Amino acid sequence: MKKSAFEYKYLNGSKNFKKQVPFYIDNFLTNQEIVDLKKAILDGKDTSVNKNGTDYVNFICPDSIEKKSTEIGNDVYDLELKLLHKSYIAYKYNSEQETILSPHIDNTENIITIDYCLDTNIDWPITICDIDNNFDCNDFSIRPNQALVFSGINQVHWRPKRIFSEGEFCDIVVLSLSSIEADIEKDNNSKVNHVLKYLEINKRPEIIDAFKKYNGGSLG
Repeated sequence: MKKSAFEYKYLNGSKNFKKQVPFYIDNFLTNQEIVDLKKAILDGKDTSVNKNGTDYVNFICPDSIEKKSTEIGNDVYDLELKLLHKSYIAYKYNSEQETILSPHIDNTENIITIDYCLDTNIDWPITICDIDNNFDCNDFSIRPNQALVFSGINQVHWRPKRIFSEGEFCDIVVLSLSSIEADIEKDNNSKVNHVLKYLEINKRPEIIDAFKKYNGGSLG
């Protein structure tokens, strides 16, 4: 039986993982699920936020995709998980600056992250560091209708700096799964605690090393 208690820390390694991450899933969605997903994203456009030329949309996930994502998460991790965050991210040409997704880890809720490529006309890999050795990092390219499963809170990750040419795009859907007990973290001071944790984490050697790689050093 799966444990139900929420046991989580930043960069906690492979504890509670039943499968090695990251790994690919080809043909992640059926043709009908892709149609349903695009409609859900379109319906969520009123939540769209533009950050530095990149569009972010939160949407209501179609039931079949939520079920599929939850099954994947629970097959990977030994705590009961639920799909918590669903975001569509449209990376595209920005005439004013390069597109930036610098080294980071996700917040405490995102135990399992499914990075799904809805469509793209470029090869713009995501760099992910090893779950037990965050100094060992590798590039992972994601093709249309392919998903990459990893641990956003456990694995430092980023995409290389890139200046998009006009007409280039990369449409990504991020599906993040959390422990069913994650709500115990949501007290009145949770946002403050989260910021304080990040300030501390950014001083860790794993993050410092990742920024060195991001700014031109060798990978791994």
